[in-house]
Amino acid sequence: MRSRRRPSSLTEISPLARLPYFQKYPPTDMSPMVRPFHPTATPSLRQPPSFLQSTVIGEHQPEEEEEESSVASSSASLLDMQGSQAFLEQYNHLPRIYVERMIRDTSNAIDTTFGIHYDVETDKWTMGRTPVTISDEDLVVNGIRYKGTAGLYELIIMNEPDESLVSKQDRSNYKQIIIATHVARRNYDPTDQIRGNKSKKYKLIIKPLLKEEEEETKRGRAKSGSGIFKELGRPTEYKYWNSVHELIRDLEVLWGEKMAGNTGVQNDIISIVEELYEEGYIKKPTRPFLRQLV
Repeated sequence: MRSRRRPSSLTEISPLARLPYFQKYPPTDMSPMVRPFHPTATPSLRQPPSFLQSTVIGEHQPEEEEEESSVASSSASLLDMQGSQAFLEQYNHLPRIYVERMIRDTSNAIDTTFGIHYDVETDKWTMGRTPVTISDEDLVVNGIRYKGTAGLYELIIMNEPDESLVSKQDRSNYKQIIIATHVARRNYDPTDQIRGNKSKKYKLIIKPLLKEEEEETKRGRAKSGSGIFKELGRPTEYKYWNSVHELIRDLEVLWGEKMAGNTGVQNDIISIVEELYEEGYIKKPTRPFLRQLV
């Protein structure tokens, strides 16, 4: 196999490093706003820092293991670059502090399960499979800009965030980023199960935020989920579910019962059809179609 020449600096593999907006920003005094950082070791490829190591999580899938291994291998060359300082200087002062921690960490302080990763091959930061852009101090995910603060970077990057730096707005932004990137779900699939683990961060921060979002979603459905029932002149019924696959399975069972002569399942069938419509999986059913269901 023909060996590949190792780039001598980040600019050889990333044209982004030469763009004007990656110039070095004037430093500001951020010391009161971030936790002290005293690197105790210089990273080496023989003992890579924790954010490049794969972490075993609950109910790990083979595809996830392969993906995390790929993340580690594609990111490892970042440590071997003579131009690592130039890489850091792309970033404004606050994100630069946390990027440097990721590079230097050898104490498993970095969140490698739910956190952000840098992929040298694509020259992008990602959470799960979702690209994340560091713009000035802010983070941009799916076109939405989140204000970059020490608290938000703590939540996204650190295994044990310093909660004295985390504001209510930081927690809200972090929740939206977790949901937008699907980083807490198996295979980063929004319809798949949550992939929790035993870490303090998951138990005390991520799990409560996901539960909070679930409750908000249920309250929203209870307020708005009555359109199709109104068209049929029936009382509204609510069905709570975890994935679209669960809905489809239930619909198949109920339809089989209806075909067998069970006349008591119509409302359940209509409820599932309404959920599929409100979540965007199907077009709005026509009145003649709905009449066929009952």
